Amino acid sequence: MKIFTVASLLTFFASALAAANTLDIYTVDVEGGKCVLFVSPSGESLLIDVGWPAFNNRPASTDRILEAVKAAGVRRIDHLLISHFDVDHRGDVPALEARFPIGHVYDHGDMSVLSRSGSKPTMRSPQGRSHGSQAG
Repeated sequence: MKIFTVASLLTFFASALAAANTLDIYTVDVEGGKCVLFVSPSGESLLIDVGWPAFNNRPASTDRILEAVKAAGVRRIDHLLISHFDVDHRGDVPALEARFPIGHVYDHGDMSVLSRSGSKPTMRSPQGRSHGSQAG
């Protein structure tokens, strides 16, 4: 009986360890915009888009995003990717950064520069410091 119990416990712990090594994907309801959180098996996080900024009587999507990242056990958003500059995707990055640490922000750079020169996307920290161009 002890062997069965030990074997059962080992199986349980092995499956629990295997479950901890998954890529977790969370879609955040930002009421019409887009926002997806990826958490890698190593714990590194990627947030794609941040929903809406606050306007009129509508709150920013920041609270919903913070609720999701905290529920996922994320202590810092390692990478934030803004897919494009539509208002329901770029949201309010400064408000999010003021309330939660963000490692790197990736976007398409200055819209006016892009439209004139076709420049490559830049990697930026939340404070807007450029970290070079992406290979393209």
